[in-house]
Amino acid sequence: MPPAKLKVLISGGGIAGLTLAILLERAGIDYEVFERATDMQSLESALSIGPNVLPMFEQLGLLENLLALAKENDYICNFNEDMQLTSTISYLEFPKRTGYADYVIARPDFYNLLYSQLPKERIHMGKRVASLEQHDASNSSGMDDTGGMKRCSGGVTITFTDNTTAHGDILVGSDGAYSSWITLTLPNNKICWIVIEHLQDEMSRTAIEANVEWGPGAADAMIEKVRDFPIPSGAEGMNLTLADLIDETPRELISRVPLEGKMYPSGSQGANTAVQDAIVLANYINAMSDSEPDTIEKAFESYHRERVGAARIAYETSERLRHLFRRVKAT
Repeated sequence: MPPAKLKVLISGGGIAGLTLAILLERAGIDYEVFERATDMQSLESALSIGPNVLPMFEQLGLLENLLALAKENDYICNFNEDMQLTSTISYLEFPKRTGYADYVIARPDFYNLLYSQLPKERIHMGKRVASLEQHDASNSSGMDDTGGMKRCSGGVTITFTDNTTAHGDILVGSDGAYSSWITLTLPNNKICWIVIEHLQDEMSRTAIEANVEWGPGAADAMIEKVRDFPIPSGAEGMNLTLADLIDETPRELISRVPLEGKMYPSGSQGANTAVQDAIVLANYINAMSDSEPDTIEKAFESYHRERVGAARIAYETSERLRHLFRRVKAT
């Protein structure tokens, strides 16, 4: 059983943050989620959910809900800019090898499924972190979430840009150019599309900081830039481009999203790795005997030891897919 008075603060209401919150909710561990966006929505396209995380959804009783929104992923076909097939990745062996198939799901549907499992009073919107302070166990002062003074015994205090604060025992943070583009077919005649621009390292930070909010407002220039990108049609003699999808997509569902991280976005590793991270961290928090700083530190050390190897493998897999997807000529 976890410590009775343990409180976990989760900064970020994305997939990792919401998954961790669900696991803590089921384990009876006190937590709060703080999200900088003003409303809880996901504007991105689609993602892949694989056998490495599907058992968790089955244990939570959510697998049927998830699969009702998803489509089984049989193949990924890669084309160059001349619409020549350069490679094919098959997922048909997954059920035989693992007991679970690989699925593609619209990110908003996946996000809403996670969000629906949480009490809304646990999630606080419009909370952008301004600073944080970690307290020694002997520290006797701090601020409560209304801005008033309170006594702190260790832990961490977050100050937000609206001058409110929150205090807890653990804080979890879950937040040359090439182009590639992806189309995914989903249930109910739905098609999702993604365009990815791979920025040079020195450009990435500037681009991310200049586009800190998701939303349709920043998408107009991107739309014009990618309209003529060709896409496979599946029909002989039919030449389609992204413009055919863009013009059929409600403008409020098109967003420009800055992505920061080491995982190649097309490698289907990011979301799965985030869910796995949340599972392992929740298990170690749940196994803590008390909320003393030494106990918390040991839990995170154990989490790091368990996850660092798996994260390295996921990164290496992502890199192999990055090189595969950047091939431009058929061999």
